Amino acid sequence: MTANLVSPPRPRPQAPPLAAPSPIPVPEGHIGPLSLPGTNRMVWWTGRVAIGLRYEGEHHDGMGQSALWIQDLMLTQRAS
Repeated sequence: MTANLVSPPRPRPQAPPLAAPSPIPVPEGHIGPLSLPGTNRMVWWTGRVAIGLRYEGEHHDGMGQSALWIQDLMLTQRAS
């Protein structure tokens, strides 16, 4: 007696859902440099993602207290 060892066919993976529209206005089919509205940062649009985006923390205006202390210390030593 022989056993049937053939497994049933696996279901084919479904295609991922279509991507949501871009939150920024990108001309249909555009690939290349793109300026982001609001910041005017240049990125490279691949047709699906933007390359060149990176996290940039808040920029502080002026120097912090520690930088001012070091500057004062160095200038005082230099004048002596």
